[in-house]
Amino acid sequence: VLFNNRRQADFYILMLTSALGMSVVALAQDMFILFVGLELASFSTYILVAFHKETRAGSEGGAKYFIVGSVASAVGLYGMSILYLWAGSEGLQFDNLAQAWAEKGATPLSMMGLGFVLVGFAFKISAVPFHFAAPDAYSGANSPVAGVLATASKAMGMLGLMRVLLIITAPEADADGSAIWIGLLGILAAVTMTWGNIAALGSDNPKRMLAYSSVAHAGYMLAALTAIGAWNWG
Repeated sequence: VLFNNRRQADFYILMLTSALGMSVVALAQDMFILFVGLELASFSTYILVAFHKETRAGSEGGAKYFIVGSVASAVGLYGMSILYLWAGSEGLQFDNLAQAWAEKGATPLSMMGLGFVLVGFAFKISAVPFHFAAPDAYSGANSPVAGVLATASKAMGMLGLMRVLLIITAPEADADGSAIWIGLLGILAAVTMTWGNIAALGSDNPKRMLAYSSVAHAGYMLAALTAIGAWNWG
């Protein structure tokens, strides 16, 4: 059905656009550029999920994925604006934000902005409890798109988390702030691993099982990121 679809050229253009956005995220040295690349990849995946709009599963999965993704992106952008307000003239470059974090430490304003930014990235990796749209999106998408969501999209979100948590926050620079995000990230990893594996047991749809499996894998990656942060901190 995919190969004979009259919108076949659109499919490949959207795939290339998504790959371009992920490449921008990988090369970004600024929080705003990282957000632009993140949204470029996200908008393409929203359309790809609902590519078979003639089917009920495709249109429903695409609509849910778009609504939840838009809310998560808005929350992440609000967090970036708070970080910009906190850093002042330092801007949103990773080096400047890391220097500001080392000088000012973890303040309520910076921790609030960091938390909102992490919400946006948690949706991209389908971490609990930001995974509710993932099963419907995977089941409504075709197999190549589901494979991209389960692999490349997770890698993009984890790369963004690593940039924010391991470069900007500088765990060795502020013990109190590091202890807070390391503890919260460890709890999130444990809940994500547990729920992803338990929910996959009751799935009879292979794509929904793939979605919950990717949720569990996101928990494994978060656990590794927590271990790296704790090692740098301690």
